[in-house]
Amino acid sequence: ARRASSVVMGRVTIFSLPSCRHCVRAKALLARLEIPFVDVDIEAHPERGEDARALSYKTSAPQIFVNDSHLGGAKELEAAVETEEGERAFVERVRRALRAPDPSDPRLRLPGHERDDSDEVLRRAKAKTSTANAH
Repeated sequence: ARRASSVVMGRVTIFSLPSCRHCVRAKALLARLEIPFVDVDIEAHPERGEDARALSYKTSAPQIFVNDSHLGGAKELEAAVETEEGERAFVERVRRALRAPDPSDPRLRLPGHERDDSDEVLRRAKAKTSTANAH
């Protein structure tokens, strides 16, 4: 049986390329908003690029998911943040989504982690985001 503390709740997943300026921009915005995310490098893990294309029906990077919901790319992320409701409302919507269960689609699994250790990887991703915000 799993311990309650090991249950991972929701996740923002971004499928990206290291040299992609739109990917860098999207990750910087998420970090500035203090929204933890898992970055799936589709250059290092090309099979995960296939997952991103199958889930989003897009061939461009980045592709951003909040749990199982496809948000879009960098432009769509920026548009969602800049709505009339404002940045705070967007952050609160995402934080509410992060309290929901982890994505159910196996194509949104954490990179290289088919086993049940995703909570440790997510903890490190959140710590990395927090560290990036401190600089």
